[in-house]
Amino acid sequence: MLHWERANAHLRAHNYDDCLQDCAVAIYAEDDCKNAFLHKTSALHALERHEEYAHSASRLRCLLLDRNQSCRLLGPEFACFKSRSSDLGES
Repeated sequence: MLHWERANAHLRAHNYDDCLQDCAVAIYAEDDCKNAFLHKTSALHALERHEEYAHSASRLRCLLLDRNQSCRLLGPEFACFKSRSSDLGES
């Protein structure tokens, strides 16, 4: 079975750490595997690992736009959601 497919099964069962492990293997084998990045991004979001989520979401966005050659990973564009939500409450 393909690793990204098993990652999807882990994601649906809320086994996020196992999902991330399978995604890592799938991405190592094929660094432009959109499905692996999709499942990885979802698992990171569920685990509230916001900075890693932002990095993964940026990479997924580049893959989906099919511009990996010219697309840089956009750290500042995807600010940490946890920081944003705390800033909103301090007004």
